[in-house]
Amino acid sequence: MKRKSDKTEWFWLWVVIVIVVLWQQYEHRTLHRQLVEVTATVNRLKEKASELDPYMQTLQYHMGKLWFAVRAGNWELAAFQYEELAETVETVKELHQTEHNVNVTQMIEELMDPRLDNMKTAIAERRLDAFVTRYRQTLISCNNCHDATGHPYIQITIPNLPPVPNQNWATQ
Repeated sequence: MKRKSDKTEWFWLWVVIVIVVLWQQYEHRTLHRQLVEVTATVNRLKEKASELDPYMQTLQYHMGKLWFAVRAGNWELAAFQYEELAETVETVKELHQTEHNVNVTQMIEELMDPRLDNMKTAIAERRLDAFVTRYRQTLISCNNCHDATGHPYIQITIPNLPPVPNQNWATQ
């Protein structure tokens, strides 16, 4: 009797092992398929996120708001807009983009970072004349980058109109 019971136990043990192995293979295929789908989605999102145009528009937006804040003497708003601008610049650098064989990150580090640092100092010191000079220098750097990356038709200027019509620029 004992031998028959041993054989039954072994039989069921093997059944359980086969089921576990088959289940693991099924889970592995399912996980692999899900991983492939997630990887494809991430790659599509990375490609979309790496487009420079939305970031450039954001930079232009904050540059415009920065200009009008300073012109109104609202240095607190200017400091805030500067920080928003700097955050966007850092994001653009993290994209590690190349445009027309030009490394955009390197171009920003060489042309923009020193200009932005100088502009930050002018804001902190609340010096309108220094700010205007450094703002213009920053715009020149923007346009030099556009030229170098094959976009000479994009030339940024000092704004004539505020980027938003419903902003109170005055100090509160």
